[in-house]
Amino acid sequence: MHSDPTIGLHKSSMWVENVVQKFQEVAVPQQFDLLSVDTDFADFWLLREILQAGYSPRVIIVEVNVAPGPFASFTVPLERAKAHDMWHGNRWFGSSILALSKLVHAFGYQLLYVEAKVVNAIFVKSSEINNIDLARVAWQRQLFEGLGYGIAHKPDDENRPFVHICQRLPCNSSNDW
Repeated sequence: MHSDPTIGLHKSSMWVENVVQKFQEVAVPQQFDLLSVDTDFADFWLLREILQAGYSPRVIIVEVNVAPGPFASFTVPLERAKAHDMWHGNRWFGSSILALSKLVHAFGYQLLYVEAKVVNAIFVKSSEINNIDLARVAWQRQLFEGLGYGIAHKPDDENRPFVHICQRLPCNSSNDW
């Protein structure tokens, strides 16, 4: 990883507990154009910390895990993220696209695009796309059927569970979460 502070490029290890502090140390503005999150494990929790701290990028790109399925709101447990657990090359990592969609929706974002291999999702501030309804559920079904990315990863030998995001975040109704 490279670093060049003269152009605002900083090298740093970020975790759930320190990401906001690291943003403050290098004077990341509250509003900026693009945030890309790909930790191979704790993306949901890292992104939540950033958004809860009031940072508001126009566009968010985040890695997704299709193993939980298109209609599951699952992520790895926060305790494992805080323990700095890492991806072990299997299906137990990150978050489902629905969990991420619901997280960012609470901060005013909409799903714009999921790349063909279903590796990354792109979310955009609702104000930036003129409140276009992207029919998330229909899109997710179409994208997940037959692509198989993530399923190709080997099963988790330890059979560690994902957690439903409602165990950690307030859920208004079963329709919302």
